[in-house]
Amino acid sequence: MQILNKYLLLVVSIILLFPANDSFSSEIYVRNVYLERHNIAENDSNSLARFMNNFHFKTRPFVIKSELLFEEESTNDYLLIEETERNLRKLGIFTDAEIELDSIGFDQYNAYVTTKDSWTTFPMPVYNTGGGFDNYGLDLDEFNFLGTGTRLKFKGIYRKESNIGWEGAFVLFNSRLPFTDLQDSIAIISNKNRTSQQAILQIPYRTLSSPLSVGVKFANYHGKDFLFRNSTDYELINSDFTSLDLWYSRAWFEQDRLFITAIASLNKANRESDEYRQAYDNSSYFMMNFSSISQDFDYIKNVNSPIGEDLIYGGYGSASIGKIFPITNEGDNLYYISAAAEKSFYTDDFYLYLMASGASGFNNYVKPKYTYQNAQANYYYKISKNFLLTGRVYEEAVWNWEGWRQLLIDSENGLRGYALNEFQGDNRMFINTELRYFINYELLYFRSSIVGFFDIGSVWGQNKKIYESQFYNSAGLGIRLHFVKSRNSEHLFRFDFPYNFHTKQFGIVFTTKQFFSSFKNHQFSIPDLFGRKNDID
Repeated sequence: MQILNKYLLLVVSIILLFPANDSFSSEIYVRNVYLERHNIAENDSNSLARFMNNFHFKTRPFVIKSELLFEEESTNDYLLIEETERNLRKLGIFTDAEIELDSIGFDQYNAYVTTKDSWTTFPMPVYNTGGGFDNYGLDLDEFNFLGTGTRLKFKGIYRKESNIGWEGAFVLFNSRLPFTDLQDSIAIISNKNRTSQQAILQIPYRTLSSPLSVGVKFANYHGKDFLFRNSTDYELINSDFTSLDLWYSRAWFEQDRLFITAIASLNKANRESDEYRQAYDNSSYFMMNFSSISQDFDYIKNVNSPIGEDLIYGGYGSASIGKIFPITNEGDNLYYISAAAEKSFYTDDFYLYLMASGASGFNNYVKPKYTYQNAQANYYYKISKNFLLTGRVYEEAVWNWEGWRQLLIDSENGLRGYALNEFQGDNRMFINTELRYFINYELLYFRSSIVGFFDIGSVWGQNKKIYESQFYNSAGLGIRLHFVKSRNSEHLFRFDFPYNFHTKQFGIVFTTKQFFSSFKNHQFSIPDLFGRKNDID
């Protein structure tokens, strides 16, 4: 009871951490709203521009109108106009979205909503290399199907690592089902070893004044998981898992918000043996979460990309208390508590994000089980307009963790230049540092940046001290080709040339997407049990 009282005190502290926003809100009267929809390269006359414009469906007006937080012939808060701009950009289907107000006298305005579509159709051959293995195939990814804002993805790829072979993927995502507040997501991935299916239907917190969020999530994983000893030594273990989550969340206030969320979840697992039982298998839980968020906004360029990005800085705090029930004899019967806190600091030239979280289950005798701790930092410092130093620090560790757990550190997980699936353990830490220089030159809608990087990281068992583990490191140079006609973070080509200080060999990584983002936006997230992630594929 004493421990629970301490966590209840923590909940109250988090709620009081971010007081309500008392800032002044200006109101304006909007007479008319006009939409100005522009194609991808509307004012360009080259052959590539004509091709993109002719083979692209311009975003439908109803997609834009659904995101408007203000109305014609009414008095509106100017903050809602700024928020509408951010929400339009967040859709990921515009390279730019802007709202201009034109005074027509008598304190009245016409609002011009201008959007410029991005190129969202990517029927591309796939070739990725890194960590000692090559992948190739075909990826058809459409982020704005027929101009409706729907994402459709079909992917077939041959994965050489671990002899996985051919793998297919299908994704369907609607940020908003037409003329509703519902958001849906369906993802299916299948190869000869494993099939995973996930479906989510929810009403998310869309705006700073959305009063509630409600949703359901279903996940099903069937087949075999990889137990890695290194990149070439592994075994396959039978593993089936099905889960269902339901949640309801209520919010108060606006820019500085308070959330109370109730979530219920259950799962059924069938593992190869008790040796591979994972945390919270064959259990259900009910959890109450209390969280608060403080948000400020800015629009930045030349940090992750030469294309502008919305940065959300401020703070976020969260605390949960719940009960875990067994649904079979193998399930867990525990009380559960968790807490997390985020804070960011921002100026025109400097950004720092700090996060810490922790959680544990307890039995009736207050004996801890599945104790988890996580810390993270992201930062950047602008040396000049196009030149910055950036990095991230990531660490997670567990104690009293009786379930099977496997975290990897390799060319995809924090350590460029090392073989995929080479190192594994219960705990993980890595540090990535980059110098990024963005070049002010554009060729065929691509701009480039040059990167110098240094990575260091390690994994270790939960019964081992961090200072007893071996750390591995690499350094090198990289080139990024940024496609400026798309806002999607995956629409760049990344070349890295790392030097492995352990093997004293050079390597090459060719893939898409930045290795890491320089910042983390503070956003509400549905609560979950901490530490359940396993690297199994």
